[in-house]
Amino acid sequence: MTDNGLKLTQSQLETTKKTADPSVFLIEINPRAPGHQKTFTVQHTSGIDYFAVHMLATLSTTLSAPALQTEDDSAIKTIIRSLSQPLPELYQYPTHVVFIPLDRGGTFVTVKLLPQQLTQYVSEYLVFMQRGEVCRDPDKEGKWPFVAYFQVMAKLTGAEGGVQSKTIGEMVGSRSST
Repeated sequence: MTDNGLKLTQSQLETTKKTADPSVFLIEINPRAPGHQKTFTVQHTSGIDYFAVHMLATLSTTLSAPALQTEDDSAIKTIIRSLSQPLPELYQYPTHVVFIPLDRGGTFVTVKLLPQQLTQYVSEYLVFMQRGEVCRDPDKEGKWPFVAYFQVMAKLTGAEGGVQSKTIGEMVGSRSST
């Protein structure tokens, strides 16, 4: 132990003992889809629905018992492969998902409407709170629930579209949280 933390040194046992070449092993497999923000973005930008592909994969018996493969499994694999292909770049419009957190406690009254110049970029949104719902103060609760989310789609493709969707997403977020 040092003043700056732990100092790692090689064990004397390790230096005297002959060891085989190091090998790699997998500790955990986590086959679930990423969070909503990433799955929404991928689905609307690339056209790949992680949840649909995951559900189809569970129908296939070849993953758990390869010896029991049937014609249905081959068809499911073909469908999964085709649904896992991204849309051509020409049709990919970058998406940016904006979550609006609760910033104070009180009674939820209403949602401010976005100006028309911003709503043309919002392809989907959802307000999680109902009118009259009592919201606890997040500073006291230590929990920061989301009031709503907006999915902002660019009108441009490629890198320019990515910048456009992110910029408009930031504008939507700042207009909604004030």
